[in-house]
Amino acid sequence: MKILVLYYSKGGNTRRLAEAIAEGVARVEGATPILKKTDEVAKEDFVEAAGIIAGSPVYFGTMAAQLKCVFDDFVGIRKKKKWKTRWEPPLRRQGMPPGGRKPRYSPSFRPC
Repeated sequence: MKILVLYYSKGGNTRRLAEAIAEGVARVEGATPILKKTDEVAKEDFVEAAGIIAGSPVYFGTMAAQLKCVFDDFVGIRKKKKWKTRWEPPLRRQGMPPGGRKPRYSPSFRPC
C-alpha cells in the first residue's frame, strides 16, 4: 500500500516533519511512503496512493497556496477513486497563532 506524503516547505521545517512521517510510514508493514514536494508530485502519485498525508506551513490560518493548488489540480482523481472522505488536520507548521489568538485545531480544508 503506497502512502503519498506530500508537502510544501519554504524554510525546511515542514520538509523535516514530512521526512520523519515518511520514515514512520515505512515502519508499518505493507506500507510504502512516496515523499514528494508540491512541485514534484504527478498525477500518477495520486492514482497509485492508497492514502495521502499532506504538510504545509500555515499562512493566514490556512495551508500554503502551493499545496492548495495541488489539491485543486487533482480533485478529479479523488472523486474517481472514491476515497473515504475523512480529512484530518494536515501536518502543519505554525510559527505563531494567527492574529495573536490561540490556534484552531479544526481541519484546514474540507471535502468538496
